[in-house]
Amino acid sequence: MKSIVKLMIALLMIALPAAASAQKGERRHDPAQREALAKAQAAEIAKEMKLNDELTQKYTETFLDFQREIWSMDNPRHRRMKEEDMTEAQAKEQNEWRLKSDQRFLEIRKKYYHEYSKFLTQKQILQSNRLEKQMIDRMMQQARRHGKKNGPKSSK
Repeated sequence: MKSIVKLMIALLMIALPAAASAQKGERRHDPAQREALAKAQAAEIAKEMKLNDELTQKYTETFLDFQREIWSMDNPRHRRMKEEDMTEAQAKEQNEWRLKSDQRFLEIRKKYYHEYSKFLTQKQILQSNRLEKQMIDRMMQQARRHGKKNGPKSSK
């Protein structure tokens, strides 16, 4: 449990500078930080799953490969507009991009499910997916809590 808390603190320390620059309108993605975060996630998941050293190494490498493929997907956040400001053609383009993106994500997940199946049992794959989702959920909760603390102050 202590290692999870330490990991979350490390993740926040990595995420806070990125969040601050994003608030200023800067879009900065440091590949080294992203890799370090993914490696820490993989290590924590492997530890929770009680994998031996060989499986931990295979799991970490596969997890990092999976993350790299996800990161390489086209992500047109800069193209996002408010729905009320979109034309029908822009809305159609956004909907089609979303479907294409979802399909690509599913293809990547399927590919890595087969990769994990080469060295993990089916129960271990389920456990890995559950642990990864829990980790993401905790990070999102912490980010929301942190955002509320540093959000604009309301004046009465």
